[in-house]
Amino acid sequence: MLIYNVILASVDMILLLISLTVYIFIIYQLIKKDSDFPIKFYGILIINNTFEFTFIFVEYFLVRLPFFKILNDWYISLQVFPGIIYGLSVYLPCVIGFGHLTQVINRFVIIKFPFSFDKIFNKWLIGSLFLLQFFFPSIIIIWCWNETGRVFVSEDNSTTYLELKKFENQYKSIIFGICSIIISCSACCFFGVWSFILVVKMRNGKNTTQLRREINLFVFVSFEILAQILLIIIAIFQVFSGSILYNEQIYFVTLKLYPFSEDFLCLINGLILLITCKTVRTKYFHFYNKIFICSKCVFKKSSSMRQHSSNRVNAALSHNNYL
Repeated sequence: MLIYNVILASVDMILLLISLTVYIFIIYQLIKKDSDFPIKFYGILIINNTFEFTFIFVEYFLVRLPFFKILNDWYISLQVFPGIIYGLSVYLPCVIGFGHLTQVINRFVIIKFPFSFDKIFNKWLIGSLFLLQFFFPSIIIIWCWNETGRVFVSEDNSTTYLELKKFENQYKSIIFGICSIIISCSACCFFGVWSFILVVKMRNGKNTTQLRREINLFVFVSFEILAQILLIIIAIFQVFSGSILYNEQIYFVTLKLYPFSEDFLCLINGLILLITCKTVRTKYFHFYNKIFICSKCVFKKSSSMRQHSSNRVNAALSHNNYL
């Protein structure tokens, strides 16, 4: 158990660090209005990343810190917590899934209609996709709004659990959440496969220049689709083995794998973006290299000023002693 906790915490910290640095870098490029970072893709990516980070923090409060047996006494003394926090743990993956759908549709439109992209992927389409993203799974928030969560410890005192007092609403929320992610993932697969067919045709045609520009981000969103599929598979096995089939071995395995599937959904995007997109990777390293050089120069300058000030003080003291 200790080895597992160390591995999971290490993976979380490394991926979170990479994702946060990529997140800050992209925000800077968007503020700078870099033409290599179109806001209709990277702006949506930043919004999704914000919800992904929020989801991981919620999961740390509800699952991972109790799982690591950190702050156990505090959790036990807490006894109850707002049910809306549990609702967010189910709502946010749905929001993230539909956010990935928006990115997939973005890639599909630019591959299918490269010369009409701005007309088709306009504010009305983006607004409609945002409404779908945030309001379709909002029933989960409604169910959990006035609910109360409870903290309880297993009989052998080995595990601390946080769940809703009213299990019916908790179960409904989980099932609805899984169904929502299945819907978003199915739509992602539909547009993803269609985009892949178009990419194959472009490779055999004369649009190789357009293909080179778009293939990297298409590969990136393909990884997002795979992350959703993995999360759905593990979530379904976890629900069936824990609530329907009552298979302890399968439930135990899925319980261990689920945090990694969450990381794959939320924290690996920054790393995948750096791997798949040469332009992003080059500018990312250039950006942080400049920061490193600037900070190094500032440190040297401040050290030099401190040394100069110290020399002046010593000279003044020596002069006074001489007098």
